[in-house]
Amino acid sequence: MGIAIIMISLLLGVFLAIFGLYQVFCIVTVDGYSMQPTLEPGDRLLVLRRFIKRFLRKQQIVVLTPYGVLPATRAEASRFLFSGQAFIKRLTALGNDTQDISPEDMLGEDQIGTSTWLDDGQLYIMPENREYKYPLKPPARTSAGGYCYHIPTGYGFVLSDNRAAISDSRAFGPIPIESVLGIVIGKLS
Repeated sequence: MGIAIIMISLLLGVFLAIFGLYQVFCIVTVDGYSMQPTLEPGDRLLVLRRFIKRFLRKQQIVVLTPYGVLPATRAEASRFLFSGQAFIKRLTALGNDTQDISPEDMLGEDQIGTSTWLDDGQLYIMPENREYKYPLKPPARTSAGGYCYHIPTGYGFVLSDNRAAISDSRAFGPIPIESVLGIVIGKLS
């Protein structure tokens, strides 16, 4: 009887440890070419899901909701994370930073289909048949012909390592930090 209690206790401890790790970490598979050459399709990534704001730094690779749209619920955030719909990008600027986009990295007007700057200075985003307005200012033109984004507090700017990809902040503007679902800790394969 004593051995049975010890075995049950050990199994329960292992189960709780695995469940706890699952709540903090997850594995995400890369699906797409936007982060080449750093990440390739099929790469598996270990992602930190909790304590994101505490560890978030510039130049980290992050997993975020599509277009930086805030998830309505925790369940929706998990759906994005595990369904392959989440974006994987490099966080290049945080609140109160500036982000310069050179002329060669700018997107053409035909590539900016998911967002529109309104006359009142707000960014209007229309992904997945939902409409969102963020209180952001349009980017300023630089003397070199590019753009300079001023990132407000609570927002970040994400870019694809493969600049030919168009699904990053150049197309949809700065993202709310709350839309970051995780921080990539490392590549597993």
